[in-house]
Amino acid sequence: MFNFTYILSQVFAITYYILFAITYYMKNKKSILVLGVISIFIHSISYALLGGWTAVAMGIVAVLRNIIFIFEEKREKKNIIILYTLFSITIISGILTCDSIFSILPIVATILYTYSIWQKNIKTYKLLGVITGVLFVVYNIYVKSIFGIVAEAVLTICSLNGYIIDLKKFKN
Repeated sequence: MFNFTYILSQVFAITYYILFAITYYMKNKKSILVLGVISIFIHSISYALLGGWTAVAMGIVAVLRNIIFIFEEKREKKNIIILYTLFSITIISGILTCDSIFSILPIVATILYTYSIWQKNIKTYKLLGVITGVLFVVYNIYVKSIFGIVAEAVLTICSLNGYIIDLKKFKN
C-alpha cells in the first residue's frame, strides 16, 4: 500500500490542503478562485495516482468552474445558465467516469460546492461545506487517502464550527 505512487499521492494531497487552507485567509475572491485552480489541479493529480477517476473528472470540472467564476465575478448579476451548464458538465463527467457507488460522492460534492460558491449567502456556503466535506471524507476512505481523510475531516469540522458560530450570531 505504501509504494512510491501512494506516497506521491499523499504529498500532492497535503499540498492541496495547505493551498486550500490558505484560501480561507484571503480577502479577494478572484485570488481565492485563482489559488483554487492551482490547488484543485494538484488534488486531481493526487486522485489520479490513487485511481479515483471520478474525483479527477470532478477536479477538471472544478478548475473550469473556477476559471469561469473568475471572469463571471466582474458581473453584477449571477448567471444561472452558467450554473446549470456547470451542473450538466459535472453530471455528464461523473456518468462517464463512475465506477462504483462511491463515485457518486465527488459528483454530489462538486455540485453542492459549485452552488455554494456561486450564491452569496455565507451561511449556505458553510453549511454546504460541511456536507461536501463529509462526502469527501467517505470518498477518501474509499480511495484510501490517509491525508485526504484527516485533512478533509479537519476542514469539515472548521466549516461546521463556522456555521454554528454564524447561527449563534443570528440568534442574538
